[in-house]
Amino acid sequence: VVWITAEASREAIESKGHVLEVDVPDDLPPLWLDREAISQVLINLISNAAKYGDEGGWVRVKVRVGIDGIDLMVSDRGVGIALEEQDKIFEHFFRSSDPNVRKKKGTGIGLTIVRYIVEAHGGAITVDSAPKQGSTFTITFPIEPPEGYGATD
Repeated sequence: VVWITAEASREAIESKGHVLEVDVPDDLPPLWLDREAISQVLINLISNAAKYGDEGGWVRVKVRVGIDGIDLMVSDRGVGIALEEQDKIFEHFFRSSDPNVRKKKGTGIGLTIVRYIVEAHGGAITVDSAPKQGSTFTITFPIEPPEGYGATD
């Protein structure tokens, strides 16, 4: 789902003057994920990376086996997020005070939806960012299915 979604976004990313890099190993263990929901997460993160990235920059989508599960990272070299705002970006309707962000259209709900979907899959999302340096969003999904997954009454 990562490769397919990233590749489906390639034309839109490249039309904004960015280069798309996708790094997904072939030997990942299977995960217990809703493909459509995870595709929505990726589309949101990739489109944000392109929207807030500097022209001529890049968007990188990378998957790796991490310490706590499978890590999915979406990175850019764009406007970045101030440290004091990073804990707020997943809240409903939050938009940065940075004028470079404010001049772009947005509702402040996309990252809230991303967080909700990730947590519903037993995962966690973090951000590593600095103003004018870009951002990396890292989602960690557990390899084992979430508690109660597939349970029936």
